[in-house]
Amino acid sequence: MRFTYTPVPKVVVDSDTLQIFSVKLAATRGDLELPLDVFGTVAIRDAVDHNRNIIFHRKREDCQTLTKTDPYLVLVGPTRAVNFGLNPVIIEVELKVKGTTESKDVYLSFLVAPIRCYATMFSHLFKRTFSSKLSTLEFAFGHICFSVEATIFVQVIHG
Repeated sequence: MRFTYTPVPKVVVDSDTLQIFSVKLAATRGDLELPLDVFGTVAIRDAVDHNRNIIFHRKREDCQTLTKTDPYLVLVGPTRAVNFGLNPVIIEVELKVKGTTESKDVYLSFLVAPIRCYATMFSHLFKRTFSSKLSTLEFAFGHICFSVEATIFVQVIHG
């Protein structure tokens, strides 16, 4: 979230943002076959602050099992809007498959890839696939034109 500790500027401008809808394990190579116990991190960086904006994070002790019927990662973010302007957005993936011991863990995907924004006046959905040595991941995105970021707080008052 932005502007948590400082006031919101008097002039707020809309900008293009990127919404991540899903990350799917589209293919595996080598000896890897589903189901797989997966852990690691998928993050995205933009030009706002260059910090990692986590969209998937699991520790080895809390793996997610990917199957043929459910090959999608359970996303936990992003924690703030991803600015999708003139500078490319960078996707970082470091996913491993849990082995019988920690030394037997293998990389499922290890990559860094840019996504560029192409000028448009209309919001639209698109997919991109990224391949690494042992897998192909398919990302589903939404390019949201003229968006404004908002923070919503919810308070349970009863029950």
